[in-house]
Amino acid sequence: MSQRVAIVAVGQTKYESNKSTLWQGDVAYDAIEKVLQQTGLTYQDRVKEGFGIDRILTAGEDHFIGRTSNPFWIHHYLGAFRMSHDNVSADAAFAVYHAVIDILSGHYDTVLVVAMTKESETSRPAIENCYFDHIFLQPLGLDYLSASALQAQRYMNKYGISREQCAMVAVRNRGNAKNNPYAQEPLDITVEDVLKSEMLASPIRVLDSKPPVSDGACALILTTEEKAKKITDKPV
Repeated sequence: MSQRVAIVAVGQTKYESNKSTLWQGDVAYDAIEKVLQQTGLTYQDRVKEGFGIDRILTAGEDHFIGRTSNPFWIHHYLGAFRMSHDNVSADAAFAVYHAVIDILSGHYDTVLVVAMTKESETSRPAIENCYFDHIFLQPLGLDYLSASALQAQRYMNKYGISREQCAMVAVRNRGNAKNNPYAQEPLDITVEDVLKSEMLASPIRVLDSKPPVSDGACALILTTEEKAKKITDKPV
């Protein structure tokens, strides 16, 4: 397939443990506004000359956002009412794949992808438990932390990995976060700090990998290679 697809704009919010002062749509629009400003694009139904966004894909998991049919709660924040719009559940990476397919199929040229979550309005362990097999595993009370602990213990035993080696990964990743202005918890920590932090589910401790509750959004605009060259000098 000779045609290629490009990302021409990316916008993110700052990720925080609680954006209770903002409604779901406000969080999403913070990211949407950035990509519209970066490209100067608007929606195709408003364009008099040239081209605009002709497809919208929202992404979000109802449980982690705390509302059923979550995309309908932000539809008016998207700013387009006479356009094709679909919601892609689960990981927003699937929405990016969906956008690429939409463009390569020839059905659309320019797609806005919006992903958001307000995890602070949900109960993480209860939601994570729902992802496991409902007959055999859910009754055990598993969530991502407990399941990861079992996997980590098995991995360490099988390959002879030490706790110090595992802690080095946490030190590196927390340090890398300092290079990302949107990161929620960048930290300067040592291996010793990790090993002394509170035990959550052996062998995982607080500083190993416990992810913070996160509220935030991200938006991307994807388009054809031809149109990308008209929007930016540095398409991805």
